Amino acid sequence: MEKIKVLFIGYGTNLGGIETYLFNLVKNADLNKFEFSFLAFKGSKEVVFYNELINMGCKIYKIMPRTKNYFKFLKELKDVYKNNSFDYIHFNLMDLSCFERITYANKYSNAKLIIHSHCGSKNYIKTKSKISQLLNKYGRQRIKKINYYRVACGKEAGNYMFNHHPFVIFNNGIDFNKFKFNKNYRYEIRKELNIKDDELCIGLVAAFLPVKNHNFLIDIMDNLRHKKVILLLIGTGPLEDEIKQKVSNLKLEKQIIFLGKRTDAFKYYSAMDIYLMPSISEGLSISLCEAQINGLKCYTTTGVDRESNISNNVAFISLDKKAEEWANYIINSDNNRDMNVLKKIPNEFNAKKSYEKVYKFYEENLR
Repeated sequence: MEKIKVLFIGYGTNLGGIETYLFNLVKNADLNKFEFSFLAFKGSKEVVFYNELINMGCKIYKIMPRTKNYFKFLKELKDVYKNNSFDYIHFNLMDLSCFERITYANKYSNAKLIIHSHCGSKNYIKTKSKISQLLNKYGRQRIKKINYYRVACGKEAGNYMFNHHPFVIFNNGIDFNKFKFNKNYRYEIRKELNIKDDELCIGLVAAFLPVKNHNFLIDIMDNLRHKKVILLLIGTGPLEDEIKQKVSNLKLEKQIIFLGKRTDAFKYYSAMDIYLMPSISEGLSISLCEAQINGLKCYTTTGVDRESNISNNVAFISLDKKAEEWANYIINSDNNRDMNVLKKIPNEFNAKKSYEKVYKFYEENLR
């Protein structure tokens, strides 16, 4: 039997929710049935988990970034589509500003197209440049007559991207055993980072991007500077240096620890006491679900898909409230870890069941 060939688009060089989702989708697949490829942009950085993907037999197609040489970008994009026989091209998107990847796939490939929305609301595009906002609007018009499967990580992400057209939900599956609370990890990490038993450890796992709102998170920490509170920041991204400078300017270095890119982030959830994610917008957030599976009390914004609350341990707070109000609310809340949380999480968020739904979708729609 020939393998089903899938090309993923939307996978990048910074470890984020999409990268985590697609890597786990590949890692859990029967590689005798599927052949996975990734479209990447040429540059100094490799896509995340590059070596692991290559070792699993994945192919990485590199093309010129659109911002470097537009016409070369289009030519190399066309070549990838024309010179390879994919069964599916699976777009994992936050917006439609880079619409050419879809229109060229429709024109130069015989593959079935899947547009997979990972974005929670229109607030996300507001964090982008004016040009990106215009291109997103134009992109929506350009793909109107194209046939594609509509897929989303949650209801709000689907409604935002597809204007209330029907869509399929692929839940962000998580390995419960890997992310559940582990007291050994807690002891190991807190000892390594010199976090005392009486210190409250807040954490965030997110790329340093405008939509993740690290600036506001540091403002909240500024209002907690006289408390026994430590903040762990896991991730990398274009705004990392800017945020580090802000932390330095506020003299918060002793309370905020930058951990960079981690492939063992699952250990750090056990070291935390609170998960704080002030994102401007999110679809169904993988890291927020991971934190809940660990039993953490979570605080996020009203711009995040409420279906991300899979444990009833998430508080949604408006960004209209000041950082001081956030700080007071968090510090005065019950932040005890929920040790019975795994009994509350719906089974569809279990990684195995979630990914099987995707594999089945690929198989059934190819007939």
